[in-house]
Amino acid sequence: MTLQPNQKPVAVVEGRVNDSGDVPVETELVPNGFEFELTIPHDGDPSTSSIEFEIDALDSYDPENCDITFVWTDSNGDVIGSDQIITFNLQAGQYNYFLTVVDTDGLGINKEILVIVNPEENNPPIADAGDDAE
Repeated sequence: MTLQPNQKPVAVVEGRVNDSGDVPVETELVPNGFEFELTIPHDGDPSTSSIEFEIDALDSYDPENCDITFVWTDSNGDVIGSDQIITFNLQAGQYNYFLTVVDTDGLGINKEILVIVNPEENNPPIADAGDDAE
């Protein structure tokens, strides 16, 4: 009988906007993780300056069916969550997060998550005085 070497878990990350299904989220797989880019939707309220964004690792798994744990950290190394899903209220800017998925044998994998939030788009009004105006 040949023993198979212990395999690292697989980390899969998805992102979505919680408060609106109309906000597109561009997702890109980058060398060591995932990049999400979204824009705060224009809602006619000048005080709107943030958007609720959810990142999940629900599709992460261990190839050997071991239980896995999740640790989310921010760019300072501070632990910000340990569930499969984490939610942020983000203003325009760039944010770096990290996900570590570890199996019961202690093998783990790290993924970097970059979230780019663009400011609310607001175009100036159009003045139309009609055909007779000079």
